[in-house]
Amino acid sequence: MSECLIRVKDLHKSFISGKSELSVLNNINLDIRQHEMLAIIGASGVGKSTFLHILGALDHPTSGHIYYQDEDLFALNGEQLAKFRNKTLGFVFQFHHLLPEFSALENVMMPLLIQKTPRPQAQVRAGELLAEVGLAPRASHRPGELSGGEQQRVAIARALVNNPQLLLADEPTGNLDSKTGDEVFGLLRELNRRKQLTLIYVTHNESLARRADRIIRLVDGRIA
Repeated sequence: MSECLIRVKDLHKSFISGKSELSVLNNINLDIRQHEMLAIIGASGVGKSTFLHILGALDHPTSGHIYYQDEDLFALNGEQLAKFRNKTLGFVFQFHHLLPEFSALENVMMPLLIQKTPRPQAQVRAGELLAEVGLAPRASHRPGELSGGEQQRVAIARALVNNPQLLLADEPTGNLDSKTGDEVFGLLRELNRRKQLTLIYVTHNESLARRADRIIRLVDGRIA
């Protein structure tokens, strides 16, 4: 069995609205193994996306801890957390969030350019990843010239450009038709196996969830 990559301890998350407090996550305890493919499922509003965002250090818990390879993430300062996200994580969302004025290649290059990677080096890396996701012939096309499935493949390539250890996907097929969604999901699973990525994804699709190594179901903000 692979060793533990992420340990979630006594995690709580609540939001304040006026004078009331809305509890979203309650006493979450979970170990996630290296190279695991983990599905998070549950009804709308149970905290799936909130949990994923906290795992990716995009949001802070109200209380509790997340340990990444024994390092307490939320003991880090803002700059350290940003560096952790840039170097360790890749994110794929339901909506692709591609920049419409740039080509597929330029969208994939963008995280590297932000880190001041030399443009020729970034271009080579981005081209390699577009080839991996089957889009080398579409590298010069802008998002508006690509299908929904192609746009999501560009988003996946962009998420992988920094060689992350952990890929987080929030409803990655939710905006696609069933055939295209199945193809995109197959690509994610292939990347999980071939690159030995740890993949955590939120989905409403029970059939896609069953293809994971393990399923976590959230009910009323708790693991059922």
